[in-house]
Amino acid sequence: MSGSGDGLSRNCGPGPTVTATGWANTGGASNTLLEQAYLPLWGGGLGVENRDRPGGPGDGRDDTENSGSNGEHAIDNEDRKDAVLLSFSAPVMLTDIQIGWKGTGSDMTVLAFTGGDGGAGCAAIAGQTYAALTTCGWNFVRHIGNVPTGTSQSINNASVYSAPSRPGPRPTCRRSARSAPRATT
Repeated sequence: MSGSGDGLSRNCGPGPTVTATGWANTGGASNTLLEQAYLPLWGGGLGVENRDRPGGPGDGRDDTENSGSNGEHAIDNEDRKDAVLLSFSAPVMLTDIQIGWKGTGSDMTVLAFTGGDGGAGCAAIAGQTYAALTTCGWNFVRHIGNVPTGTSQSINNASVYSAPSRPGPRPTCRRSARSAPRATT
């Protein structure tokens, strides 16, 4: 995993390369539109810090959400719904995920981009709502409630492959995603 500080993206390889970017519904007058968020790399894994926080990158808080300080640097749904987009250089079928920290909840929804452009309004994630993504080439894969920490969770029983930004052969290997955001006090 490479990147520094509170970067907007992280990269890792070898094999099909993956770039991770953070997103949250912090855009628009009613905070419903997706905009890129900061993606800090903590000792235990990736986190998401929203752009609408007053302290800037690295403060670990989103005070405009009236949420206190613990957990707001994790991937969460406290007022704003955070997401991590994994963009692969080749088709990949994620099979499981593991988290390393959770606050009071740990529900997650997994979507996969399987292709199609859905029309002119779907050219980018920025400015979309979460609900609109499923009309823009994104397919629902699975929702998991109360994900436990430190335990691998199956996320893709339907064997859905993601589509890269350009067509390519489907790999024969399967990959796992592991993210372990942690809290600091």
